[in-house]
Amino acid sequence: MAGATTRCRARLHRLAILATLSASLTTSDFHRYREKREIDVDPVTVNREISYFRAALNNGRLRQTPRKVDSVPYIPMADESHNVRTGFIEVSGYKKILQQLPVTLKPLFVCGYHVSTRKGELKNIVWPQVDFDESVIVLEPADTKTGKGRYLPIYGDMGEWLTKQKAVRDAEFPECPWVFFWHTADCVLGHGGVRTKPGSRVEKFDASWKAAVKRAGNEGLLFHDLRRSAQRNMRKAGIDQSIRMKISGHKTDSMERRYNIVDIEDVKGAAKQMAKWIKGEKAKKDKGKT
Repeated sequence: MAGATTRCRARLHRLAILATLSASLTTSDFHRYREKREIDVDPVTVNREISYFRAALNNGRLRQTPRKVDSVPYIPMADESHNVRTGFIEVSGYKKILQQLPVTLKPLFVCGYHVSTRKGELKNIVWPQVDFDESVIVLEPADTKTGKGRYLPIYGDMGEWLTKQKAVRDAEFPECPWVFFWHTADCVLGHGGVRTKPGSRVEKFDASWKAAVKRAGNEGLLFHDLRRSAQRNMRKAGIDQSIRMKISGHKTDSMERRYNIVDIEDVKGAAKQMAKWIKGEKAKKDKGKT
């Protein structure tokens, strides 16, 4: 107990020193820091570092009693508009990846492709949230990043894979509350080694994911790109933007628009629509002349 108390006091002392030093920082200090760091790392990385420090300053100004920071200086941030990912997959790519994934990840992948939902939110879903009768998955406010509850529609391949998943769970892991769990076949590595416990919640799966998308011809695709793909598919299917945002959990129009990917097929489709419209307008004028 004495050791813990000593460590706690030392930590508080370091925080007090940091607060005192940070109170004297100016915009020029941050400019100099950025110039030096960008010699070695990407400007976006510097943004992240500075953001953490800005959060600490704001905490010292707004949440500390007595107040540790009187004011927060302007902090220069690099433009990140070039850093927006544009990856997505078409239905053909979806089918190829589904074939290559281990059985554990197939249900998670299917749901990720169909509903524009964050990976962390998907991994935390438990069976009481899945309403097969109403064909929805219920996300309570505590289950979401934004703190607002949502309904995820169950459609397409989702119903089939969720039904299969529940059958495996009921037969092999009846005590498992998680919808997405490790199947026995994917846990055994050989030589008697086991990667993770069968029936445990799916958490990290980067290696399996990277290997599968590479075999499918989509090397470099991130699981997060499924969120973008689902959003794009809903747009192309004619789903209203407000409904898309309710499903995906995007809070602002600008964030939702970042997922509004336009590819060559979209452009070709727009060209056909415009050509048809122009042809119709010409026909009207020609008809008026006669």
